[in-house]
Amino acid sequence: MKYVLHVNTVTIKIFLAVKTEDGMARDVCKQLSQFREVTETYIVTKGPYDIIATIAVYSLDRYRIFAVNQVSTIPGVKEIISFLAASQAESEI
Repeated sequence: MKYVLHVNTVTIKIFLAVKTEDGMARDVCKQLSQFREVTETYIVTKGPYDIIATIAVYSLDRYRIFAVNQVSTIPGVKEIISFLAASQAESEI
């Protein structure tokens, strides 16, 4: 018997904005960066959110599970909002 493995090669990129408890941004950022789904993390100095992270997943279901079960349970996380990237803009630089 032959087995065939089908691999989804399309990666969904999501920008995640995180609002943290006062003084918790660095700790939350450090914990976020440990997850394999997280490709980049940035601490933001102005605006309503404290952290911006880029997430790479293979399905929106996987992202939902990741956001609910992992990100939202990090101590110090108050609020998260997600932005799904539809396409990358062409650069003229």
